[in-house]
Amino acid sequence: MNGYSSRAELYRKRKEYDLSIADYTKVIEFDPETAKGYVDRGWVYVLNDDLDKAGSDFDTALKIQNTNALALVGRGVVKSRTGEPTDGSADLRMAERLEPGIFEEVRKLGVK
Repeated sequence: MNGYSSRAELYRKRKEYDLSIADYTKVIEFDPETAKGYVDRGWVYVLNDDLDKAGSDFDTALKIQNTNALALVGRGVVKSRTGEPTDGSADLRMAERLEPGIFEEVRKLGVK
């Protein structure tokens, strides 16, 4: 599983999003009850401008781990970009309360 995750991250950095998504999907198949795989794939969907799938992954991650700050930021970004800015702002504020400095981690992913 770790090999898929590492390779998916490399593909994300290279902007080879389809390959990254495929590897993160393998990570999820190996361990569907861990939020991290959904969060990581969700961010690649954001970078690939597939906001519906990103939102679904962030929602799934939050069902597994409702205090996952990175998933909250992701859902907040998706909601803000899809016409739900009030709900999006609420998710972003909650993420910052849970994990101060979380937005710096998001910037490292290449999300603007």
